[in-house]
Amino acid sequence: QVGDTRVAEFRRGSGQPLRELLHVEQPEENHNGGQLAFGPDGRLYLGLGDGGGGFDPDANGQDGSVLLGKLVATPADGPPDWQIVVTGLRNPWRFWFDPALGEVWIGDVGQDAVEEIDRVLLEFDEPPKNLGWSAFEGTERIEGHDLNTEGELVWPVATYRHGTGHCSVTGGVVYGGAALPALGRRYVYGDFCSGALWTLRGTPEGGAEDVRREEAVVPQLTHIGTDADGELVFASAAGDLYRAVPAGS
Repeated sequence: QVGDTRVAEFRRGSGQPLRELLHVEQPEENHNGGQLAFGPDGRLYLGLGDGGGGFDPDANGQDGSVLLGKLVATPADGPPDWQIVVTGLRNPWRFWFDPALGEVWIGDVGQDAVEEIDRVLLEFDEPPKNLGWSAFEGTERIEGHDLNTEGELVWPVATYRHGTGHCSVTGGVVYGGAALPALGRRYVYGDFCSGALWTLRGTPEGGAEDVRREEAVVPQLTHIGTDADGELVFASAAGDLYRAVPAGS
């Protein structure tokens, strides 16, 4: 067992799990994903990486019979019944739901060259949509890796290349707070290695526009979230928490 992924249910105030909801064997120590969140349909969602190793050696991302390299969900009540919602992921490092539009935004970590942001419309009566890994890194074709054609191929809405310290995307949220009006309804994301932050504006057609680099930097950025008022909060692997405030305040 190398870094296996387990999901368990606990009762608040108790250190003992009530039941195990999922156990996925991980062949490597990296690309384990691991974020949990409740979706707009009330189900519990889990992001799982492809199992690790360079260029997905077991082709898990495009294999519809395994959970690795997928966004999966199970009903919150009753026995667990994990279903694949999105395929073709390398390592989804943070996803966020926009319940008003029925969408999920995903930051998917690249291999050697390209980091990507995906915006996926949740259509539960359709086959799972495919983000392309490992047949594609971003929009770049990887020779020798087959593409599963069962679900719609969805291209990233934004990418950036490695260089100037960039190496690993951290997905974020669409800002809905009041303290930073210049960021209103913009998706915020960043890079772990450089600490750089970007924002973009989603289009009504499901794409993105006006990608811009922001001035703020968060070293070792691991998470972007919001507080109870919808204001941005950032977590660093160095153990620090940061709050976004207007310039000059």
